Amino acid sequence: MKRSDMSDILLAVDKVRPVGHSELERRLKACAQNAEYLGCISSGVNADARKIALLTLLELAEFAGLDTSALALARTDKGKPYFASDGNDAVPEFSVSHTDKFVAAAISLQGGVGVDIELGGSFDEDRLCKMAKRFFSDGELTDFESAADRRREFLKIWTRKEAVSKYFGTGEPYAYDTRDTTLNFVSFKVGEGVLSLCFEGDRAVRIVEGSKKFIDLENRI
Repeated sequence: MKRSDMSDILLAVDKVRPVGHSELERRLKACAQNAEYLGCISSGVNADARKIALLTLLELAEFAGLDTSALALARTDKGKPYFASDGNDAVPEFSVSHTDKFVAAAISLQGGVGVDIELGGSFDEDRLCKMAKRFFSDGELTDFESAADRRREFLKIWTRKEAVSKYFGTGEPYAYDTRDTTLNFVSFKVGEGVLSLCFEGDRAVRIVEGSKKFIDLENRI
C-alpha cells in the first residue's frame, strides 16, 4: 500500500456461502490465531457467516500489507473485537458485520471505524414506523417520515446508529443521534439492504475488489 493511501478506509463485502472448499480452509489454517479469531467474531450468526467474515477481514489486512500470521485478536470488556498490539508496531482498527446473506469488513490504518449491514426484509412498514418512533431522534424520525422510500431510509439510519455503536464499542446503538455527531458516514445499497460506515475526519473509502466474489458497492445513498 502506498504511503498516500494510509489514511484510507478499506471496505469489502462478501456473500455468505459454505466454507468447506480448500481455498478457504487453507487461508484460515494459515492464521496462527484461528481459534481466537473465530471466538472474537460474534456468535449470533451461522458458522459460515462467521468464517466468511473472518476471511474477508484477513484478506483486507493482507491487502493493507499486514502480516496476518502475526496479528492476534482480542475483545474489550464490552465485547468489541480488536487487533492486539505487541507494543512495537501500530495496528489497524477494524469492524465487521454480518447477515445470513452478506458480510462486511472494514479496516482503518489511522483512526477508528464502524460498519454495519442490515437486510431488514422481514420488516413491514408498520413495524418500521413503530421502531423509528421508539429509537430514532427527532431529526432522524423526520428524515424517515419524509423519505420517499421509508424502508431504505430506516435501514440507512439504523445501520448508521449501529456503526457508531461499533465505532465506540458500546453495544448501545439507540444512544447515538446520527444527526448530532462529529463522525462522518457513507452508506451503500447492498441488494435489498443497506451498509453504513462511520469514521472520523475527511477520509476516502476504498472498495477492495481483490477477488471476483466481493460485491460491487457503487450505489451510495
